[in-house]
Amino acid sequence: MSEGIKQFFKEDLVLQSSASTKEDVFKEVGELLYSKGYVKESFTEGLLEREQDFPTGLDLSAVIEGNTTNVAIPHTEAHHCLDKVVLFVQLEKPLTFNNMIKPTEQLEVKYLFVIVNNDGGNQTNILSNLMDFLTKKENIEKMDSSESPEAIFQFLTEE
Repeated sequence: MSEGIKQFFKEDLVLQSSASTKEDVFKEVGELLYSKGYVKESFTEGLLEREQDFPTGLDLSAVIEGNTTNVAIPHTEAHHCLDKVVLFVQLEKPLTFNNMIKPTEQLEVKYLFVIVNNDGGNQTNILSNLMDFLTKKENIEKMDSSESPEAIFQFLTEE
């Protein structure tokens, strides 16, 4: 992960979720972030609304040949956020998200990188760094083989 984005990952913001719907995982994420003071109570609703209007599923098979792991990068407007962090979610079972490039297309997503950013102008930089990271096959393979939140955090902050 590039130096510019490593600082946004926190050890207590690596989540393994057994949520069965996108809404459930967003609620779980929102409650965790709110309990730690990173977001306002309105964050979950903001995520849901933005995801409906601007899907965040990313089809990685388009950039990594043979890849079957997809991710989503949910985020919302700065006024719902109190800080700048990225929460990583490893889903027990893939969930359906719409594709950010082809919004009518649905994808099965295994990982979420939830961006919390109270500075709306800096969103592009975070997204760009995440995209650079996610388009490398070895990074996806490493995430696929990491089983504990501690191992994932270490990988995200060292790579």
